[in-house]
Amino acid sequence: MKAKFYIPLFILIGSWGLFSFVQDEDPLKELIQKFQKYQHTYVQEKVYLHTDKPYYAIGDDIWFKAYVVDAQTLMPTTESNILYVDLINGRDSVKKTLRIPLVAGFGSGNFELKDSLREGNYRLRAYTTWMRNFGEEYFFDRTIKIGNVWTNQVITTTNYQFKKEGNNEDVTASINYKNLEGFPYANKEVSYNVELDFRKLTKGNGITDANGNLTIHFVNDKPFLAKTGRITTSLKITEGTIVNKYIPIQSTSNETSVQFFPEGGDLLNGVKSRVAFKALGADGLGKDIKGFIQDNAGKKIATINPQHLGMGYFSLLPAAGMDYRAIIQFEDGSEKSISLPKAQTEGAILSVNPNLQDSVFIKVSTNLDYYTKNKDKVFSVIAQNSGNIIYTAKSKLDGLNFSTLLDKARFPSGITQFTLFNDAMLPIAERLIFIEPKNTLDLKINLNQKTFSQRSQVTLDINAIAPNGKPIIGSFSMAVADETKVPIDEDIESTIYSNLLLTSDIKGYVENPNYYLHDINEQKLKDVDVLMMTQGWRRFNWKNIHYNTS
Repeated sequence: MKAKFYIPLFILIGSWGLFSFVQDEDPLKELIQKFQKYQHTYVQEKVYLHTDKPYYAIGDDIWFKAYVVDAQTLMPTTESNILYVDLINGRDSVKKTLRIPLVAGFGSGNFELKDSLREGNYRLRAYTTWMRNFGEEYFFDRTIKIGNVWTNQVITTTNYQFKKEGNNEDVTASINYKNLEGFPYANKEVSYNVELDFRKLTKGNGITDANGNLTIHFVNDKPFLAKTGRITTSLKITEGTIVNKYIPIQSTSNETSVQFFPEGGDLLNGVKSRVAFKALGADGLGKDIKGFIQDNAGKKIATINPQHLGMGYFSLLPAAGMDYRAIIQFEDGSEKSISLPKAQTEGAILSVNPNLQDSVFIKVSTNLDYYTKNKDKVFSVIAQNSGNIIYTAKSKLDGLNFSTLLDKARFPSGITQFTLFNDAMLPIAERLIFIEPKNTLDLKINLNQKTFSQRSQVTLDINAIAPNGKPIIGSFSMAVADETKVPIDEDIESTIYSNLLLTSDIKGYVENPNYYLHDINEQKLKDVDVLMMTQGWRRFNWKNIHYNTS
């Protein structure tokens, strides 16, 4: 497959304040040429599926429109003509695959949710044949809940209690059964099966109490292999009516892991830098913590206070011979001591602040030991977004601290990757930043009347207005739902913005991705920046250039 470039590649050479320019640009030029060749050879695509609802019932149809774009230009792909869409159940088994024809990068289809399906969490996975060359982390993948009309008449609420016994994790699940009117299913027979990682763990029978409660106890004796699963319960409502409920087990522990991410990659003795942190529960969601940083003399030198979903940062100036620990207090009152990454004796740090009003601030810092050994060697910085070079600069190392301001207007929306290279053009530090969407369309919707009777025809007039105030031609999709039955939470919605600009370029689960992209304010810009500092994977790795691998 050959790439087609829709946006001209451009290189912006910027000054670095105290940096002095070098005339011989061959190493940097050679790397950029390799980068361009790599983009031609390993074209990448992104997929987004717009579904008609966030969740479904058995008997429904999942209707969707597919958008397949060139990852570099975000223009509709002209390379792939077929999109594959999988419906995958909670056991990671593909229940059905659709083969969707693409016309100019667009396609549509639907899954019929037949009665033979069980309720539970399913995944929609979409990809082209070409995308399979790069691994499943590049696929579109979204979890949707599919319920059952009968089981939806039974409302369950489950609370878990966890206890550690040696290497085993003891779990007590308290399940409450009620009907839609809120009355308990009292004194009802229940049979149950517990599975972890598709392995049957235990089964049994019980009777609900007067309040509709049932308690199930099980032990995870292989916590390093299995963490998630489900409880399948069969509630006997009447002699001829049994309702199955599938209750997810997100974790068999209430432990919270805390990770630390020095900006640019490493802590460096004698250089003050920011250290981001992320506190995640065993269910993969952000958790609230508090604490402080102390040195090996017991002196408190920084505080830990998350700013959003368990994420935050603090500043630290490592001293030679000192080790640092975080003393963390969790929501249940327990405490834990965690060692910070050990500071390097020499090196260079790259820090970036994208949240100035009109500028992006870049700073390269080193310590005396590193400067002494590398004085007058040439260092380079490259910033790229979706395979497009946005900024390059190079200079001899002739000071300990170098900084510059870049016009934010030159950076496109989405994730930009800054990389610092040494004189051998090997990456030694990296920083991701996110630039909020710009030049967005203004969609205006006008109804033919204000109120409608049941089953009456609704006529909509939709206008798409470009930032210059002129109408624009495009391909659109719209879903209409009763918000009293399908409530919408904009923070947790999956949108084409949050997918194409954010989650498709970083690996792993991003909690509430659309939070960062609607009603943007100063706090949200700070929150998405700390997300960039704590997200360890990005779509592109410079090592692929050196080794010419995908």
